[in-house]
Amino acid sequence: MTTTRALPVRRGPAPAPARPHEDAGRTAHDPAGLGAALRDVAMRAHRAVRSVDAVSRAGGDPSRQVAGALAELARLHPRIVQLQHRVGDAPGSRLAAYLAALRRELETRLGRR
Repeated sequence: MTTTRALPVRRGPAPAPARPHEDAGRTAHDPAGLGAALRDVAMRAHRAVRSVDAVSRAGGDPSRQVAGALAELARLHPRIVQLQHRVGDAPGSRLAAYLAALRRELETRLGRR
């Protein structure tokens, strides 16, 4: 008797996980959530800062070319402040120092300092 194997069930792509800032209340005491939120903010800030710097080095018109990047930095600033409040100001905390440096860098690019 001949047997046939069942074909594997094809599944669609997994749904994208919720962005960390959408679930801000839960990450207050969740190290994994805090890490995900920090990673998200750091990556988005890095991309926006690189975009701003590239245009300023090229000598282009920054008002048109970096408007999106500056808007992204403006959206990230309150998120970084929120993460700073969650982490606290523990002396010697490298995470607090990183967030403070990231905030200063964004404020410099936004002209707030």
